[in-house]
Amino acid sequence: MLLTGIGIGASNSTTTTTTVASPEVTKTVEVPAAAPPPAAPAPAATAPAAPAPAAPAPAAPAAPAPAPTPKSDAPVPFGGQFDAGNGNWISVSAPTTKTGLFDKPVTLVEITLHNGSGTAMEVDSFTIFTEANQGANGKTADWAILDSTPIDGAALPGKSVTGEYAFEGKLDNPVTIQVKVRAWDATAYFGG
Repeated sequence: MLLTGIGIGASNSTTTTTTVASPEVTKTVEVPAAAPPPAAPAPAATAPAAPAPAAPAPAAPAAPAPAPTPKSDAPVPFGGQFDAGNGNWISVSAPTTKTGLFDKPVTLVEITLHNGSGTAMEVDSFTIFTEANQGANGKTADWAILDSTPIDGAALPGKSVTGEYAFEGKLDNPVTIQVKVRAWDATAYFGG
């Protein structure tokens, strides 16, 4: 497209006429002129400058919000109860050693779950996870599954269920038993 002429005119009038011509189209458009620039402000009378306002005094530091109590990894004593919230709790008995099915020593603990809710909770090997750590280095003990009688079935509202969990060998002190209940999103550590 070839533009044959563009004319922009400006005067004291309130409109500007622009003509655009090409071989195909010629069009004239009236466009309102731009508003005149605002007048410069009148100089202010020279008056003594008022003193700048003083900066506000710093506010006294607010008391910090109470921090949530962190969950402690310190073990609950054997036989004690770990509060899993909503009326639920977990308890682990002190470890005992006996001879297992293969005439080798195993260490046993009883794990009790108390269902404080108003609904039954199914408990099986996928609901509860347990692990034993022993000695100064915290070595993980192997689970002696054939010597164990894990919790299996329903934990009725307001009732407790108990299972026996065995670990291979006589565990060296200190012994820590970890119990994780997935349905409660709770992990408890027991030791003594």
